[in-house]
Amino acid sequence: MSEQKKGEQIIKSETKKNEPPRTPKRVIATAIALVIISIITCPETLQPTGKPSLQHVFYYGWISAVSTGLGVVPLVFAPDLDNYWIGVANGKYQKKILKRKVYRT
Repeated sequence: MSEQKKGEQIIKSETKKNEPPRTPKRVIATAIALVIISIITCPETLQPTGKPSLQHVFYYGWISAVSTGLGVVPLVFAPDLDNYWIGVANGKYQKKILKRKVYRT
């Protein structure tokens, strides 16, 4: 029996049948930490007057990083993607890249 099947059997045997899945405490703590950091580091005005401060630069970078991280959320709900859909997504991306290269030359 493969290692993956053994692991799946252990997980299934450890889970109770009638108990709904629970969100781990570390995930909840991480989400709370992200919200707190976002609130604390938010500058008074989001539009800087004149030269942007270090706080503005940090906050915009922080929001960009958090937004990028949120892009993985759909994969949490569909962890086992069919190879067909992975191929479709890769094909669309490659088509987009090829169009850029054609227009540049």
